[in-house]
Amino acid sequence: MQQSQVTLLENQASRKKTKQFFILFFILLFTLIISAIISAFTVLKRHAESQSLSANPILAVESACRVTYNYRTCIRSLSSLQNQSHKIYPSDILGLSIRSVFHEFSTISTLPQELASKIENNNIKPALIDCQNLLVDSLNQLNRSQNVEIIDCDEEMVQDLRILMAQAKNSTTRCLHGLHTAAAAAAAAGTPLQQILRLKKVKMRIMKAEIYVLNSLDILEKKGEIDAMFGPNFGSILGSFMLDREYYVLSVVLLCLQYLATALLFCVLVRVFMSRTRI
Repeated sequence: MQQSQVTLLENQASRKKTKQFFILFFILLFTLIISAIISAFTVLKRHAESQSLSANPILAVESACRVTYNYRTCIRSLSSLQNQSHKIYPSDILGLSIRSVFHEFSTISTLPQELASKIENNNIKPALIDCQNLLVDSLNQLNRSQNVEIIDCDEEMVQDLRILMAQAKNSTTRCLHGLHTAAAAAAAAGTPLQQILRLKKVKMRIMKAEIYVLNSLDILEKKGEIDAMFGPNFGSILGSFMLDREYYVLSVVLLCLQYLATALLFCVLVRVFMSRTRI
């Protein structure tokens, strides 16, 4: 009788040790599996970020400028305003293009008045004054746009910026047309060549500003195309998770919860198995 009780106790102890072994084994196994998955996610995320345009500001500007009216002018204007030590996003490209137009108009807005103060020609001076008024009006409108923080442009904001750039384009077109007409009339009237050359220099600067406006219009028109350039380079749902911090954290949390649920399930299964073995 005593011998059978000892044997029973030994069997119970053996089953308990076996149960503990299985529980520990499965916990360790699933811990390793989940750790490997999380590590793989982290490696993929870092790789995706390193390959994305956001981590390569120079390449990002070059890629975005390929959709614009004048590629080289676009690169020069955006690069001069860009902080190359920080990451860059599509909204930054859009903001840089607006700022480049503003800075260019700030530079040229006083040129017609400066030239008009040195010229008494009745053909050229009125055209310069009209041009001055057009550029100043556009500059004031652009200045108001500087107060708008461009982080995540919706369609309404993009449309407003398109209208703003279209108005700036209209101003430069009217200004250039007036100056061209005035230059032709002045040349026919025998105006000194030096004055006509000064007028042409002003026209060249305004034409440059117009190119800035056209580049900005292209960036606004092709915003969707530029946004796609900054997407995951492996074009998958997994890639979106890798590059989106919120989704990445969520995916890791879900994996941990799945791990806990799976570990609990196996513990229950082991307990049921051991209970049946005992019977």
